[in-house]
Formats: sequence, structure tokens, C-alpha cells
Amino acid sequence: MSELAFNRVILEKNNQVLAILSIVSLSLNLVLGIILTSAVQKPPLIVYEDTEHMSALRLKKYKIEEDILRDFTTMIVSQYLNFNYVSITNQIDGISPYLAARPLDAILESYKRNQSKMEKENISQEFIVGEMKITKKKNPFWIEVQGVRVISADGNKKSDEITYIFEIEKVKPTQLNPYGLRISDVVEKKDQNGGKKK
Repeated sequence: MSELAFNRVILEKNNQVLAILSIVSLSLNLVLGIILTSAVQKPPLIVYEDTEHMSALRLKKYKIEEDILRDFTTMIVSQYLNFNYVSITNQIDGISPYLAARPLDAILESYKRNQSKMEKENISQEFIVGEMKITKKKNPFWIEVQGVRVISADGNKKSDEITYIFEIEKVKPTQLNPYGLRISDVVEKKDQNGGKKK
């Protein structure tokens, strides 16, 4: 009788220990699951320098959605490469928050140099996008935009196939530039080796 009672006490004690271990194990698994879930869903940590340039901490990789890059490039192309002498200044003013000094100065200088000729001959340009591909997928990004450029002057039209390379850098978003993207360079692709010709 006393041996039976002794075995029963040992059995109950073992059950209590197993129950405590099960609760601790379940709690630890729950905490581990919460930590892993929050780590996976956590956005990459981006650090902005005083120069407005973006740099990602090495522990996390920064990736921008390709669709956002394409949509942004399409918006810039529609204003930067399609114009007439009446609309060009308003168009450039509209996208100037998205342009670095180099492409902004280039188009304004070209317009000033050709303003009288554009007005006299009623010159306009239309760029019909054919293909767009991202050739460099890290900051600064390179987007190749291939299409047909149609230049009209005094009712005459001239068209040619052309490819532009847009260099786009990720910068700190501002009220004027909520995309946080800026065109740092626009060049015409001349060579067939995939490089940029300045």
C-alpha cells in the first residue's frame, strides 16, 4: 500500500514537471514565432545622408519595385522627350523636382539655344516608347528606353529609332518629390556594347 502511494506521488510529480516543461516549450516557440514574423515583415532600414543620397545599412538589402521605376520613368519620358515650343517650359517646371542639375541644365540650355528656331519652324518632338528595361538594378538604377523619336518642323516629319539611358537615383522623399526618385543623367545610347555614351 505504501509502495503504491509512493509510485502515485512520483507519477503525479512527473506529470507536473512534464506540464511545466510543455508550457515553457510552447511559450518559447510562441516568442520565437513572433520574433521571426516581425523580422521578415520589417522594412529595410535606410539611412539618409545630409546630401540627400540614400545608403542602406549593410545588414539589410534595399530593393525598389521594378514597376515603380518603370512608372516613374514613363512619367518623366512623357514630359522630357515629348514637347513643342509652347509647352516645353511648363513641362520642365513640372518635373524639375525629379531632375538633378545635369539633365535640367541640358534641356534648358538646348531650349534657349534653339528657342527662336523652334518658334519659327513650329518644331515639336514626340517620343513613342517601344521597350523599357532595367539594366542596372541597384542605386543609381539604369533604365534603357528604346523607341521612335518623331520630330516635326513646318509640317514635315522625321522619325528615327533611338535608345535613351535614364540614370535614376533613390533620394530622400520630399513634399515636392514624394517618389524619392531623381533623374541624375539622360544620355543617348550610341554604342552596341550596352554602355553609356556621354
